[in-house]
Amino acid sequence: MLEFYQAYIDYQGIMDLTQELITQAAIDVNGVTKAKWGDQEIDWANWQRFTMREAIIHYWPEVAGAKPVMSDFASQDGGKDTGRALQSGTRAHAL
Repeated sequence: MLEFYQAYIDYQGIMDLTQELITQAAIDVNGVTKAKWGDQEIDWANWQRFTMREAIIHYWPEVAGAKPVMSDFASQDGGKDTGRALQSGTRAHAL
């Protein structure tokens, strides 16, 4: 776990600094930014940034049905409906 604070910096700056720290740690350990994790290769210098809503849409599992769209999160009920769709889709698939 990593926790730190810096005066006069916003969350974007904290994200930049965190990425720099982790990228440099990968270089210090492996000599390069890339590392193997099972069959996957991870490039610690190549980060994607999503809002939570964007991440839900991007990683939405096919078994849960149609992907939500950003407007589905416009209300509290829309967010709850999206959560229910995910739960029912993944539970139905698990059975």
